[in-house]
Amino acid sequence: MNRFPHLFIHAMEPLLIRSDPIRRIVVKVGSSSVTEDNRALSHRQMSDIAQLVASLTADGVETILVSSGAVAAGTHALQLATKPTTVSLKQSAAAIGQGLLMQTYTELFRQHGLLAAQILLTRYDFSRRQSYNNALDTLEALLSHRAVPVINENDTVVLSDHSFGDNDMLSALVAALVHADLLIILTDVDGLYDADPRVFPSAKRIPLVTEVTDALRGLATGSGSRVGTGGMAAKVRAAERALGLGVPVFVGTARGSLAPILAGEGAGTYFGEKGSTTAGSSSPGRKLQWIAFHSPVSGRVTIDEGAARAVRTEQRSLLPAGVITSEGSFNRGDVVELYSSEGLFIGRGIVNYTSSQLTAALGRPTSFARESLGVARDEVVHRDDLAVMV
Repeated sequence: MNRFPHLFIHAMEPLLIRSDPIRRIVVKVGSSSVTEDNRALSHRQMSDIAQLVASLTADGVETILVSSGAVAAGTHALQLATKPTTVSLKQSAAAIGQGLLMQTYTELFRQHGLLAAQILLTRYDFSRRQSYNNALDTLEALLSHRAVPVINENDTVVLSDHSFGDNDMLSALVAALVHADLLIILTDVDGLYDADPRVFPSAKRIPLVTEVTDALRGLATGSGSRVGTGGMAAKVRAAERALGLGVPVFVGTARGSLAPILAGEGAGTYFGEKGSTTAGSSSPGRKLQWIAFHSPVSGRVTIDEGAARAVRTEQRSLLPAGVITSEGSFNRGDVVELYSSEGLFIGRGIVNYTSSQLTAALGRPTSFARESLGVARDEVVHRDDLAVMV
């Protein structure tokens, strides 16, 4: 079941993504944007990136940079003929390349009177609530001191099955974490096309997407696809995820300045609702955002119609009398998913019962759980700990 809002394509419309000023953005650049032929770091290209970010910072726009390039830079430094194929060699290249990457960014941002701050993240940092909060607090502190956070995946320690897969997805999660007003994914093609422009000269760029459909995903199938560029599929997936988390997205080229992109006039494709407002005003608080999108789920709780109505429309807590079934093994403080008796996904919440306690309390009044099971709190899930998704 897809739990994230989808977007609908408009072929040609004026691009007005938001009406209020943009105050915070996340910019993602890939390896091709910081290296020469995906090998040695390109001082010229990275200097251009630093200039783009510095210009926005001078205008009062807080900017977080998500940058690839460590593995490519390390591969070149190790004088390897091809990209590493083993985990240990890839992580070794990342360890060397990340230092080179940050050294260059530090020098370039210093020329603009800015400090560059390295932050390396893994999926674990999003799934553990304390790490999630720590990352946000650090980013907020850095931005308050006009430092530029430079984020990359921690390739030196992450395993493939716990990887983000690509920095496009990492940038989407970071943008949601900091409640960014816009995520800008820079690439070497000016957006998503309705056909491969290399094959069909009449192919048209799609300027605005408000729903990601299967047909749209088919236009972005990766390297050699009809969009004419590798990696567009990952960018569409990241855009869909960011939008589901409340952040509009731009995918395209910068052409010397990010200002036109912020004004809705960028050379690329915008993903979002026309005239949408800042993500920060509509996104859930950090606890509910973590519960909804990043927390590991330990169980499933099915509730009756009355309880579903109470939590969905009346913003009330879930009590044991409304629980029909409980699946999985969980402890107090774990996150469980709530479903209606018809199988409709309702949301996620922090549970106050163990799985065995909840099984014993099914359908019983609250007094039974408190008096017979020794449960400290009456609510199975308190409304303050419940992220309703429908």
